[in-house]
Amino acid sequence: DIDNREFLAPGNPIGWIVPEYLKTKWTLLLGDSRLGLPGLLSQLVQVDVFIHDSSHTYEDMKFEFETSYPHIRSGGLLLSDDADFNAAFPECAKTFRPKSARIIRNLGIMKKP
Repeated sequence: DIDNREFLAPGNPIGWIVPEYLKTKWTLLLGDSRLGLPGLLSQLVQVDVFIHDSSHTYEDMKFEFETSYPHIRSGGLLLSDDADFNAAFPECAKTFRPKSARIIRNLGIMKKP
């Protein structure tokens, strides 16, 4: 919701919630995830948590889940806002066979074994 100031605290810029001690490890990347996500994940190699909260089309969600899941460490989490918008989350959970997978109040949570 980068372009929707309604979701920002009044007077605060994008990224205001990132604590100062983490700012050096935080970078805002804007653009199509199909173009940027594969390169970012190959640079990071492994992540503890992947959060999907971008385009909620089936194609985009499935792409992000399939692209990120191999980079999530054992015991790590894949989280998705609006996971119940389409079948991408349950289909990927069936394919990935995570330790656990749930949708709670629209939030999809998968824990990698």
